[in-house]
Amino acid sequence: MLTLLAFLVAIGLLVAVHEYGHYRVAVACGVKVLRFSVGFGKPLWSWRSPRSGTEYVLGALPLGGYVRMLDEREAAVPAAERHLAFNTQSLRVRTAIVAAGPAANLLLAVLLYALVAWMGVPQPQPVLSTPAPASLAERAGVRGGEWVVALAREGDAPQPIESFGDLRWQLTRAALAQQDLKLWLASGPGEPGREVRLELSQVDVRHADATLMRQIGIEARGRRRCWASSRPKAPPLPLACSPATGCCVSMACRCATPRNCASSSGCRPPTASRAPSAGTSSAPAACWSSK
Repeated sequence: MLTLLAFLVAIGLLVAVHEYGHYRVAVACGVKVLRFSVGFGKPLWSWRSPRSGTEYVLGALPLGGYVRMLDEREAAVPAAERHLAFNTQSLRVRTAIVAAGPAANLLLAVLLYALVAWMGVPQPQPVLSTPAPASLAERAGVRGGEWVVALAREGDAPQPIESFGDLRWQLTRAALAQQDLKLWLASGPGEPGREVRLELSQVDVRHADATLMRQIGIEARGRRRCWASSRPKAPPLPLACSPATGCCVSMACRCATPRNCASSSGCRPPTASRAPSAGTSSAPAACWSSK
């Protein structure tokens, strides 16, 4: 019942805005409007303006509407009002009146999308449930209730994760590309994090479907949601230890080199790590900032 009511309200709003676009431009162009109707069927309410003579009607079925204008093609028009008829207007005026309805709906869509973007969109938090036994996530050491802070493919910088939808998209892309992923997990905002490795190259994606996340062992915990405009502050992003300088550099910085990034952004790691020695892995280690 609620769905039907919401549908009727939405359709009624679209019809009212559409017809008001025709009505508003017609009046602005000097065309006489005889009736402005939202809805079809038996009138539930009507009122005639003593000033303009326009009749405003609310019909029983809000599935359409119309704006009836003075027109010689429909009925005889007094000579004194012929200049107010729709059919006597120039092509430019008639085109503007006809196009005003769709233009009003387009403007409504822009305003509604802007309102939604301003208010924020509810999104699932990137908090994980307990992984299934023997799944990739369990073998990697994932525990239930942890917050996914960031992830990275091999050789790439860590990317912050804003929601579980973002995490699912990144996992799907990596699984289809047969690429392993590194996840940075924390028990909550501001808590120290740890790194785990998901060996997605072992996932059989020949029949990838909605069960892909269950194969990996990554699922959202419960139905907790947060608003994009009021999300709790996420834990700090992991830092990469630069082999060239031996310093931890924020991966959120966007610059040509880690050295310039550290100096221009003011990243001050709590401790500096040593540069890798010969024979050690060239992969950057992970560390955490106190910022």
